[in-house]
Amino acid sequence: MWFDLGVVGGAGAMAHDAARSLGDQPPLWRQMEEGRVGQEIEKSRFAMLLGDFAQAREVIASYVATGVGGYALCELAFAFHQMTGDTELLGTVTSALESKEDRFAAVMARGVLAAAAGSLDAALACWREARTISPGHPDPVLFEARTLFRMGLVDEASRLFQALAAPGLDIPDAIWNARLCALVRQPASPPPGAHVEILVSFHKPHRVIEHPMLRPIHVGKARSEVDLGFAGDDQGDNISSMNDRYCELTAQYWAWKNPSKATHIGFCHYRRYFWFGLELSLPFAFSVPYTRFSVPRRRVDRFDVRFPVEITTRLIAEHDIVVPRPLELLETVREQWSQHHPGALLDLVERVLAFRDPLDGTVAREVFDGTRMTPFNMFVMRRELFEEYATWLFGALFLLDEAGMALTGGPMAPRMAGYLGERLLNVFVSRKRRDGARVLEAPMVTLL
Repeated sequence: MWFDLGVVGGAGAMAHDAARSLGDQPPLWRQMEEGRVGQEIEKSRFAMLLGDFAQAREVIASYVATGVGGYALCELAFAFHQMTGDTELLGTVTSALESKEDRFAAVMARGVLAAAAGSLDAALACWREARTISPGHPDPVLFEARTLFRMGLVDEASRLFQALAAPGLDIPDAIWNARLCALVRQPASPPPGAHVEILVSFHKPHRVIEHPMLRPIHVGKARSEVDLGFAGDDQGDNISSMNDRYCELTAQYWAWKNPSKATHIGFCHYRRYFWFGLELSLPFAFSVPYTRFSVPRRRVDRFDVRFPVEITTRLIAEHDIVVPRPLELLETVREQWSQHHPGALLDLVERVLAFRDPLDGTVAREVFDGTRMTPFNMFVMRRELFEEYATWLFGALFLLDEAGMALTGGPMAPRMAGYLGERLLNVFVSRKRRDGARVLEAPMVTLL
């Protein structure tokens, strides 16, 4: 076995050194903040985020031809490979880095190539070599832990993930991956009768991801001119006709008001899913300018949900609430809202919550003045807790909607209730966390 207690202890003590050494090998988002990434890198980054992979590939290849090197370029090639599965461009970048004798970046790129080809022993050798070149850098440790997991060496992988989860490191998936290792190491059946159903909101034709837990639903079907071929939110007690304002919340209302056999109910989107598997989220800038960390992305035609139902059901059933890992904003939730929507509206929400329950008002103020936000109205909750949440959420939103009609003679602006729902979800989860609810923050993935 490669690890011993001394090595593992060294990995644990690595946290401080790794945080300090990020100044020597800064990840891409830090370099962007400090103005050290070229215009062409920026151009290729935005092309990738928009799903224009042909342009991104062309720009990266042409930029490599100018002789640029460094780990920032390596990270960009990693992200491109992660999204598309393209190994040819990664090979070009690897060769360019090796010709410049950019040893750390070249070894890291060579390891990704080996792992993509299924040569896990060769990949493992690269990660270990990279650790000797830059002992404090966390990326080789993260890649090594993932490779060990793929090789079935879960105990060894778990120790490294736990080391990376130490305070002070910007490794957003380390805690999640360590938790997943623990589940695999100690398999157990989910509670008897546990049944998870995650509704996937669609409003237009798109690939339907097949998985026993996922159930597509056509949101706003009462207003739609197309038939997506599956059930909509317009049956039974519903607000489907209000989808222009309430967005995916019309599916949540429908699930609240209509019977289900699910013991745990959740919601995601046709291009945003929970990812209940091992994750590697490179520090690659998110598609909007107000966050520090990325949401991992995949090209839709190569995305496959492979998480085992039994392990995932057990993972969800062990918690009261599952939400996407919060985004780390560059400003407060209130400031970010005010840049895009009327600031007075969020202040009104806070006052309405405080009027209904003073503690809710206190929690709302803390959330809105904080810098962490769980996005996209995505979650999984125990059925009883979901019903409590829906009663609370729609009670507040309908009150705001009625107040708006009384003041202006018209309903909320398009999509506004959906946007408010995102912030209200954070208030509810924070309140329940105070009350002792078991909350799990899981990775998510965006499909391009």
